[in-house]
Amino acid sequence: MERMSRAALALLLGVVLVVAGGAAAQAQEDPHAGTTAIVVRAFVCPVEYGGTDYAGDCDPEADIAVDVTLDASEFGVSGETGEDGAVGFQGLGEGAYTITLGVPGDFADFITFCGAEGETEPRTIRGANTNQIGVDLGPEDVLTCSFYIIPVDARGEPAPTPGQGPELPDTGVLGTQSGDHADAALVLLLLLAFAMTVTGVLLMSGRSWTGNTRRHDAG
Repeated sequence: MERMSRAALALLLGVVLVVAGGAAAQAQEDPHAGTTAIVVRAFVCPVEYGGTDYAGDCDPEADIAVDVTLDASEFGVSGETGEDGAVGFQGLGEGAYTITLGVPGDFADFITFCGAEGETEPRTIRGANTNQIGVDLGPEDVLTCSFYIIPVDARGEPAPTPGQGPELPDTGVLGTQSGDHADAALVLLLLLAFAMTVTGVLLMSGRSWTGNTRRHDAG
């Protein structure tokens, strides 16, 4: 009986070790087992990008600030994307979260996707395609949200097309318009008036000198 008891105890101990070892191996295979997490990825696309090949045309962007906050609470975590354009937040817990990307909406447009591994349909996003989105996290969800940043053209107002620019208001001087053209025309008119005045004076002087000469000869 004593030998049988020892044998049963050894068998039970072996079973416990096998089960524990299996659980440990499973935990090593799945680092997120029993946790909730959000992974945020940021990519920068060409300026005014209008294509659909985001994976091929957009590059991971490092040093992008990311804030993740639990709605209706004071809980929040922050981080920055790494060289691979990603940053992860683990152990968040179930709930509704807001993800804010540190890129102002005035300088870029956004395309956003969220999903979990093994799911065929993307998750519902509140405020999709902006720099601030809302997502729901389940009890053991590991959710990946991707932001594709499309910079807007910041060169300012486009130059007018030749022949289609705004017409300048009339200045009242025939053949001239406001601005530099009006100033040039005014200068030209002043020079012309001055030349005419000088010519008139010279002509009058010439006539007076001729009359005096004739009177002198006659005397």
